[in-house]
Amino acid sequence: MAVLAFWNLAEMYMPLIRRHSPKTRIIVDSIDLHFVRQARGTFKPHAFGWERKSLDAHYADSMIRELNVYAEADQVLTVSQKEADVVCDLTGDGRKARSVPLTDDLPVSEIPLEARRGILFLGNFRHPPNVEGLEYLCREIVPLLDEELLAQHPIWVVGTGLDDRIRQIGEGLKHVHMIGWVPFTTPYLHRARITAVPLLHGAGMKSKMVQALMAFTPTVSTNIGVEGMELVDEEHVLVANSPRGFADAVTRLLTDDDLWEKLAEAGRLQIMREHSRAVIRDMFFAALDEVMDDDPMRGLRSLLT
Repeated sequence: MAVLAFWNLAEMYMPLIRRHSPKTRIIVDSIDLHFVRQARGTFKPHAFGWERKSLDAHYADSMIRELNVYAEADQVLTVSQKEADVVCDLTGDGRKARSVPLTDDLPVSEIPLEARRGILFLGNFRHPPNVEGLEYLCREIVPLLDEELLAQHPIWVVGTGLDDRIRQIGEGLKHVHMIGWVPFTTPYLHRARITAVPLLHGAGMKSKMVQALMAFTPTVSTNIGVEGMELVDEEHVLVANSPRGFADAVTRLLTDDDLWEKLAEAGRLQIMREHSRAVIRDMFFAALDEVMDDDPMRGLRSLLT
């Protein structure tokens, strides 16, 4: 068996594996459906007065190649059932994709609520949706937050790829601190009062959401941020899709201790129920068992008969 992460790498190596080891079962781990993320990035909202674009031939070529890779694989792994259904529908094979969501193993923060400070924005800034989300936060949401509240709970921006160009997004905002790469994000998750996930486009599932809720750090997010997870607004997280709504939700979560406790408890319970290592391990091995039990010569026999 070979497990290949990302369709573009599978496109390179799958023909070689098929040629030199025909009986090897090939699984492609999609990570997320790139063609979905790219389409959403094209049809992004007018948050900053951007001109709406249309899908082009470059997008079409990339989508065709991605879908061909999934169709040629013996199995495709996705991080949500929603994306598994999309792959199955588009390939015409109800067994083609299996959902194996993201997991992590973070302990609960031992820092009491009254000692926790700040708003954490966590992300890999080589990934365009995170750059866009930071821009949205700094330009559209921060101006709507109370200055005194931000002084008490500043924004900490943590993640790799935070170069000078991206640091300029927070220029002039004295309560926005650009930290960049850190060896471990857990201390920041444990000390922050809340996390913010103001993503405007993307696909798959967001590991930062899994990590935050597992660490007992309640979160304000957009619909894109909670996609692929069984998270309910006002029950596990706060969800807002406009600058004013997001700013109001941040303010509520920073100032309402009862709401904070409720979401921290319910968020972690939901993540442990759906995304613990034990749960995801069973799903992963069930997917492996299924593809290995499948007859490698099934397709060839059907053609010959």
